[in-house]
Amino acid sequence: MSQANPPYQDRVEDLCQMSFLNESSMVHTISQRFGSNLIYTYAGPHCLLAVNPMQSLNIFSDMFVIFELLN
Repeated sequence: MSQANPPYQDRVEDLCQMSFLNESSMVHTISQRFGSNLIYTYAGPHCLLAVNPMQSLNIFSDMFVIFELLN
């Protein structure tokens, strides 16, 4: 049985900040963040996880979207 993290770590931005890093705690944290429309989660300094929300979240500015479309 895996150890659980304290509730204040449910939505940490970086999985490496968790007290107990195991599969169930990572899935729980990513699920909690997804439920809060936080689709990006770091897994250390060089890895960014993204969960596709299959909906528009309006989290990017219009200028950013135009820039991405043109490049």
